[in-house]
Amino acid sequence: MILRRENFKWHSIILPILMLGSLFGCQKTDTLSSKQEVLQTQGWRNEYAVLKYLLPVLKKNDKVGRIYYSTFCHADEGYPNLFPKIDVQSPSRNVTGLAAVLHIFRGQQNIAVTETPPGIIRIRVGRVSDAVLQTRISSITFSSIEQYNPSMAISALESSEDVHAAMNKLGIHVASRVTNLGIALPANGLPHLPGSLTNITMDQALDLIAQTFGGVVIYSDCSKSHSFMVDFIR
Repeated sequence: MILRRENFKWHSIILPILMLGSLFGCQKTDTLSSKQEVLQTQGWRNEYAVLKYLLPVLKKNDKVGRIYYSTFCHADEGYPNLFPKIDVQSPSRNVTGLAAVLHIFRGQQNIAVTETPPGIIRIRVGRVSDAVLQTRISSITFSSIEQYNPSMAISALESSEDVHAAMNKLGIHVASRVTNLGIALPANGLPHLPGSLTNITMDQALDLIAQTFGGVVIYSDCSKSHSFMVDFIR
């Protein structure tokens, strides 16, 4: 299981659920749940360490982010994709935009940071297999709720016919996770996606989600469990 979330407040919800579940199993299940909690907490801490510097820089410079990473995954423990530990540093006050993001990751040999117009900063950690992201979606229609909720829009992309066919061909699947979301109801003035998209790759659609809702889309892949995961952080 893994939590898809739009911000950090959901972290405090899932841990008590995991702890409660450990009360209703055998000793082996208790041990497994304990490992799950430790691993997931470690992943959240690693992710937070990066985002606490990255998010303010993106917001200040009116930019959005994409993070792609491949990491050692603990498929047997139920967490296939955990955010890796990265040594980050606070950006200097006299740098802005892409330079500020580069400053956060200075000294890291396995991280590539680039910017593609309009204002999308991409951070690639390690060698990431993102073949599924290049899947071209001929057409996809979003429900009104999906239009206003980035995580639900991501689920719609993952469930689209073209992406589903690509996953079967590549022999991969979406990592299982517990989903706990706040839902935004359609309303005038709220950011939202168009009702449909045509002739667009999954990666381009995720760019649009990042731009529309002003946040960071995180993509991870795990070769051990043949799975991938997409998250949105705002």
